[in-house]
Amino acid sequence: MIEYLKDEAIPASQRLVFAPYMAHFVFSFMDINRFVLRDLKADDNEYQHLVNIHTDEDAHHWPWYLNDLQKLHLDKTGRFTESLRFIWSDHGIQSRMLTYDMVGLVKNASPIGKVILVEVIEKTGNVFLAQTAEVSRELGDNGDYLYYGKHHLDCETGHHMGTDQIESVLASIVLSDDEFNEGIAIIDEAYSLYGRFLTEMLAYAQAHHHEDMAVSATYPGAISQHLSHATDGSAVTGSDA
Repeated sequence: MIEYLKDEAIPASQRLVFAPYMAHFVFSFMDINRFVLRDLKADDNEYQHLVNIHTDEDAHHWPWYLNDLQKLHLDKTGRFTESLRFIWSDHGIQSRMLTYDMVGLVKNASPIGKVILVEVIEKTGNVFLAQTAEVSRELGDNGDYLYYGKHHLDCETGHHMGTDQIESVLASIVLSDDEFNEGIAIIDEAYSLYGRFLTEMLAYAQAHHHEDMAVSATYPGAISQHLSHATDGSAVTGSDA
């Protein structure tokens, strides 16, 4: 997906045609920050406190996303039922599973495990947004692309937000053997989830043309009647499960 975003032979608007596909991800991560990562009852734990501060900063990016859908001419006025069918369509299985499985990771993580997971999320987002900001620049971004443009990238450091000298704070953490092993497991699983998410995002971008999407009154979507989720993250039909 990163190579697709870098490919200047593809029109810039086409390289961001996946924006509607990210709807479930954007709004689910708002809730993950507000209700899953955040734990105010455990705020006296130094690591959970770092996470809580971060979630205050990171839970309010969804208005930027809505702004960019409009800027990209990808906002629609179709029926609510059509929007539901699009968001839960087969083309977004890995997007949805990313957030569902991420909830499971958080629920099973220690406070230091959450810190590690947030670092993975922020580093991945920083790499992705660096590329979308460049594409937005090609579209003439003067600060009006809030989610995919320079505005969002400038708010991201690739680390926890809201804590002064966060790199020094993180560098001072000494992990026990158990915490180290927990961290490695979280990192491996999170990057696996992101890998499937970005692969699916690329498939969506390659299957949809911005010119068609911009003039369509609705979002395309279809939900299979017999589909389940394999342990490797792939979708399989009920007869194959």
